[in-house]
Amino acid sequence: MIALRGKAEEVGRLFGKVAKKSIEELAFSFKPLNNWKSRVGQFADIVEEVAPHWLEEGKAICDSSGTDFQFFLAYNLASLGDECTSLIALSTESGFPILHKNRDFAIQRQSFFIKRIEGCYKFIGGASPLDLGVAYFLNEAGLAGASNTGGYSDIEPSYGLLDRHLLRLIAERASNRREALNIANDMLERGFLSTEGENRGFILLLLDKEGGMVIEYTPEELRWEEAKEGLLIRSNCFLLLNNKKEDLSSQQRLQRACGLLGGKGRIKPEDIWLVASDREGSYPICSKHTVGALTVILHPLLHSLSLAFAFPGPPDKAIPFPLSIASEETPEELIRGDYWINPSEI
Repeated sequence: MIALRGKAEEVGRLFGKVAKKSIEELAFSFKPLNNWKSRVGQFADIVEEVAPHWLEEGKAICDSSGTDFQFFLAYNLASLGDECTSLIALSTESGFPILHKNRDFAIQRQSFFIKRIEGCYKFIGGASPLDLGVAYFLNEAGLAGASNTGGYSDIEPSYGLLDRHLLRLIAERASNRREALNIANDMLERGFLSTEGENRGFILLLLDKEGGMVIEYTPEELRWEEAKEGLLIRSNCFLLLNNKKEDLSSQQRLQRACGLLGGKGRIKPEDIWLVASDREGSYPICSKHTVGALTVILHPLLHSLSLAFAFPGPPDKAIPFPLSIASEETPEELIRGDYWINPSEI
């Protein structure tokens, strides 16, 4: 078991040491975009202003894993959009709301971890081992979140914080979804938000003890809605902002998820995992690019009893690992990605 806690440099040094093999494998396969050298400086300047401890952590990760820091920053720039499917179930059989995300991404090992950096909320999170951000999280204040690539926009490409960077800011700083919304608005007003590849925006799903929230945004605009019962489901098409281009895969996965869950009434985790494992049709929810997933079961009264289930690989093949927000330690195998299932080999 590994305790990722302390100063950012200490956490980064230990993470880089434990995940060294996975980082080396990822660094070998990653091909940055042609103009990455002209973009990393702008990205680093933004991170220095909003979360300088990330750079301290990142440099320590690179030092202990033998990775070039500029290359590390290049990995955190916008690339090609991924096709995630996320949902929040507020009306559940147990009375505990649930957040779930299937992460569709480049075929790379995934790390899951419990991380506590001085001055920040402790959180359970997961992403690729060279990522400064997180794809999903549960923090000790009782807030959970997930991010999706969003709809197409017609604005020029921008090079700031991606959705998983914004999600980590929220995981470290916000105790509820209203505070999370304030952080997102602040980053928008300061001009720090990026588009994803192909000029796509982003979608965040947030869950706290009071209910759920969807935030859809581009670097130029943001809209949000809340719910206290029922379901919030998102794929990669905007429902609050306008899409500038049709995305058949996103629309099909959204319809499929709504169809599978919409008539179930009070939902159980097993219902969500069945949906997360769906491989029916031309655009299944669990696709050939589903590299991992996370389910959060939120205790609305005692945050320390909230649980996350990490899927190191496609949900229909990976065994979920339960992680308690009350814990300070993560199984070393989850950080390294040793049990990760490569979807391209299924």
